[in-house]
Amino acid sequence: MKEKAGKNWQTLLAALALCLGLLPSAWAGSLVYTSKVERMPDLGQHNGMGFLPYDGRGYCAAAAVSNGIMWFFLNGYPAIAEDHGQEDITHARLAALLGSDRYMKVDPRKGASPTYVMIGLQKYLEDRGFDWAAIQYQGWRKHPKAFHTGVIQPDLDWIKKGLAGPGAVWLNVGWYNFDRTTSSYVRVGGHWVTLAGYGEDRDGTPNAEVLIILDPALRRTVRGPVPIYVKAKKIEALPSGIKPAISIGRSLGYIDKMTGAGDETIGDEDASSMTAVGFYKLIGELKTANRADFALIDGAVVLRLDQGRRRLRR
Repeated sequence: MKEKAGKNWQTLLAALALCLGLLPSAWAGSLVYTSKVERMPDLGQHNGMGFLPYDGRGYCAAAAVSNGIMWFFLNGYPAIAEDHGQEDITHARLAALLGSDRYMKVDPRKGASPTYVMIGLQKYLEDRGFDWAAIQYQGWRKHPKAFHTGVIQPDLDWIKKGLAGPGAVWLNVGWYNFDRTTSSYVRVGGHWVTLAGYGEDRDGTPNAEVLIILDPALRRTVRGPVPIYVKAKKIEALPSGIKPAISIGRSLGYIDKMTGAGDETIGDEDASSMTAVGFYKLIGELKTANRADFALIDGAVVLRLDQGRRRLRR
């Protein structure tokens, strides 16, 4: 008990020092950050109380993004959700709106790609006067250049920093099976989840690899958030020295001569595979779908409302 209390005090003092500018901002990525875990709204895509089309099929992105929007609504940004309140029924309406043809154009079979998620989110924010909001993307999947960061392998520290303060983060998780004959992770599907915290496991033990996520695919039996704890393990070369690949059997989409792991330049926009070394595999409580064995972080979307915070202080 004393040891845990000591760790809590260390974390508190470190956070205070960071706020006072006594520590470099880069250190923020290594802190335990759990203040949003119990306060982040958590909508299940299959528990939309009849407001989500297709019984929520394909609505993982809209449900995940609605969690972040509702968090902003409840924490100083009421205009971001207009008349949407804290009750589940209005939260579901928000998710349905985000997934509509006006915004993310959710397909019940395919869900929503990063392109539609970000364009839809941007349009939703613009419609509510948040045209100054910053949306950025790291990952290999096709996406508009407006959100491009030049990073195709999502960086864990960047993801963590994106969540702190007036920020929201959504992870695009890919479902994969590993083909031993080709040493490749073969993509068989994908999913979207909300990042709610990081740096501490379910027992309260600090661990820099731990991410705390909210999975919209879970069928809720209780009210309130249902946090899922996973570890982000960076993929490395096999003991034999072989570097595993990521394969989807078709074009990887917009890669535009970006640099991958090991300074390998990917210049072919019709490439169907790339190195998996440097990407993160999620291990733990997240249940895979599509008969997949592994979950990899294909990409991450970060929304920041820092400019709005400065406006509120004036």
